[in-house]
Amino acid sequence: MMTTSRMRVAAVAVVAAAGIALVGCTPNADPTWSPSTSASSTPSATPTPTPTVAAPSDENDATTAAENTTQAYVSLEVSLLTDWPGEAAAQDLIDQVAFQQAAADLADSAKAAADAKQTVSGSSTFVSRERSAGPLTLQDGTQVPFGSALIAGCLDTTNVITKDAAGTVVPKQGVTVVWASYTVLFNPTEARWLVSNIEYSVSDQCGG
Repeated sequence: MMTTSRMRVAAVAVVAAAGIALVGCTPNADPTWSPSTSASSTPSATPTPTPTVAAPSDENDATTAAENTTQAYVSLEVSLLTDWPGEAAAQDLIDQVAFQQAAADLADSAKAAADAKQTVSGSSTFVSRERSAGPLTLQDGTQVPFGSALIAGCLDTTNVITKDAAGTVVPKQGVTVVWASYTVLFNPTEARWLVSNIEYSVSDQCGG
């Protein structure tokens, strides 16, 4: 796998130009759960939360649930740009599938596109190729077996079309099919999985 030098994911470039800004692929080992303390806003749109589930009992249980959350994140990424519900409602939707850096990047991307009056159509797809899970360490030191998962595979944004405020198609920048690695953590308080971080790279497995 070939990766670029590490840099912060420019989420707005991912969808606004339907290309992927690349970062190094460095999944976390044995991460610590540290949820955001910000209050959830009352939405003006109905969120579609990831389903609540019991704590994972084995690796397959963990990776299956984590992959479902990953797919929900990928779907929401374009959905927010296709039909911007407003900042408060968007944050509520994001909070159902993500936290930490993944949530911040998605919120920044969606708001930037809305502020620029861009319109988005089409959809992106994610095909999982690798799945693994390990323990999650809570803030009090307790470990949740299989509470941390890494879901990796090919993310394709080729069919995402962005137009600027004048209705002109924005040329695609960067590559549109990349290897994406999603770190997904289990929140025992909410009994749901949330995407924590995403790393992008070029891979022969995705035709890069």
